[in-house]
Amino acid sequence: MPTQLAASVVTASIPGTALAAPSPLQPKLTLTNADAGSTVHIRVGDTIDLALKASTGFQDWQVSGPDAAVLKPVVNPAAAAARGMTLRAFQAAGVGQADITATSRPNCVAGQACPQLVQGFKVTVVVGG
Repeated sequence: MPTQLAASVVTASIPGTALAAPSPLQPKLTLTNADAGSTVHIRVGDTIDLALKASTGFQDWQVSGPDAAVLKPVVNPAAAAARGMTLRAFQAAGVGQADITATSRPNCVAGQACPQLVQGFKVTVVVGG
């Protein structure tokens, strides 16, 4: 018989102390497939998460790195990708504009006809001071 484990989280505050600020990896916003073609505005220091779901019959998204002087890639240890999901995180490093782009291609079986098409994703990120 399997053992079931239960976990709980207890939060307590101490009088006269302030709660800690959110983690620097707390995203300002999360971009998804629905955001394709949009422009978003953030400030230096903000973090953006990218969560793209592959369409049925397509490979995972291949993300092209944006201008690192504007958006630098960061590792988010809390991110856990599920099959068919592509996750990335970027932090606004400087004032400017950068595009986050990605492509996905059909899954093809060797020896069979394969459609020659590419799905595209692009979001323009404007970073202000």
